[in-house]
Amino acid sequence: MKTLVVSDGGARYTLLVRDDADIPQMTMPSLPPQREFLGWWQEYAQQMHIPYNAFAEPRNLAVIRRLLLGHTTEELKELAVHFMLDHGERLRTEPNQIILFASMLSQLKEELRARS
Repeated sequence: MKTLVVSDGGARYTLLVRDDADIPQMTMPSLPPQREFLGWWQEYAQQMHIPYNAFAEPRNLAVIRRLLLGHTTEELKELAVHFMLDHGERLRTEPNQIILFASMLSQLKEELRARS
């Protein structure tokens, strides 16, 4: 018998299936967009020698999820690069980087428009 585990996000089901059953291989789902952006943020911050506060991660994911309601991941990345370049020194001591980023988002957009 084969064991097949199915989860709907809340409940987990374990099914026993005969060995001769033809079960297609399932691919792993991709990361949610907020997790993808946060991973990118961590990598980019590391390249700029900006420490990331992992203790704030659950709150950061919630903030990013809200930001993604009105922006694409690529827009947020462009704004984040601008943000880190302009405020890198401050971010090295700021534990709430994502919240600061979210609070300055409209200002960052205006600055980018003015430079374009």
